[in-house]
Amino acid sequence: MNEQRVQTLLNFRSKLGDSSERTIDISFQDASNTLTAVKTYQVSLQSPTVMILSPKPNEEIIRQAESSEANLELFEPNSLQVSASINWPDGLPRDIIYAQLDVDGSLVAQSFTLNPETIGFEWDLRPYQAPGKKSARLSIQLQDELGLTGKSDETIVQVLVSVPEVASTSTVIPKTVIDTPQAAANTPVVQAIATNVPTLCNNLTGIEASLCRGKVIGKTLVSTPSGWVTIGGLLVAIFAIAMAFRFRVPISRAGDKAMSALVETVTQLRRPSQSDSGALLKVLQGDKELLGKTIPLYAQHITSLGRSLREVELAFQVNQERSVVSRKHCEIHGEKGRYRIIDLGSTHGTFVNGERLPVGDKGKILSHADQIELGPADQGGVLLQFQMPRSKAETKIEAPDSKPTYFGNL
Repeated sequence: MNEQRVQTLLNFRSKLGDSSERTIDISFQDASNTLTAVKTYQVSLQSPTVMILSPKPNEEIIRQAESSEANLELFEPNSLQVSASINWPDGLPRDIIYAQLDVDGSLVAQSFTLNPETIGFEWDLRPYQAPGKKSARLSIQLQDELGLTGKSDETIVQVLVSVPEVASTSTVIPKTVIDTPQAAANTPVVQAIATNVPTLCNNLTGIEASLCRGKVIGKTLVSTPSGWVTIGGLLVAIFAIAMAFRFRVPISRAGDKAMSALVETVTQLRRPSQSDSGALLKVLQGDKELLGKTIPLYAQHITSLGRSLREVELAFQVNQERSVVSRKHCEIHGEKGRYRIIDLGSTHGTFVNGERLPVGDKGKILSHADQIELGPADQGGVLLQFQMPRSKAETKIEAPDSKPTYFGNL
């Protein structure tokens, strides 16, 4: 009789994600009877495991183009399929509600495709544009419908961006001994020296080798047109350096300041002659070499003041890293017998009789005996006095053959 009983099979899916003992209470009613049952069972849930299948560890992914002129974003491939397997250690497959692909610890993709036992992502390779090889660490993490999470181990791959080389159009010049005037006339001087010295002096040593090299270089220079150009350039450079040392201010560290002296002399020579001088600046505080000295200002001329030898005419405190004088501090404009001072946006300001000039303003017309500060004088700035002589004779500062005194940089 029991064999004829009606059996009812019920299926349900729990949303609880913890492992515990559970009790299920069933009440079922059909047309004639009400059936009840109570059942206790044990559930042991485990997180899903994830393992990257593709790409393989240490696999090299090459992005390249057919020509060197191609846009790096268009190098192929633009993307790569990353796939991984999903396993359920507890034997209870569940739905995946979230997953992401990380590269070097950063999220790069959340859109995925699911197969019964695998998951796939599209990895965008376009950010890899710098030529060369770079390592990338891939990992996948996901979450199932019960809130349990799984994460793969990192897979390290290599991304190589290969840029085709530009085709070379240069030609190789064979190394031959240049021992005739015709050959020397048509050969660049550097190539001639590089060719003749090793060939003619290779078997010599010591002083004989040195004399041979000097003789070959000298003969090559005077026997090639480009050699004469080289000699001319050397003579010009020697003359310029000699002029710099002839007219420079006395210095204590000549070796470190040779180039600065050259720049200073060139700047001085570009200034107008003293016959155009209309006013003077007297140094009251600043570089010790200039204290008490007077500097001429010229009519119809803009005189720039600051700390940079290469950017201004009158340079002060060049070697002081913490000077309150800016590289380009201010300008004094000679305008029809008047002189206007303008601040050039200096950090610590330009002051006239203690009043700071506004930046970007038209400046201030100077009057006789005005005191000018490049940076606050009480903080180590330069203090100058503007003087408007009553006659041209008063603007003469020193004899023409004396050394210049209006550069406080050395």
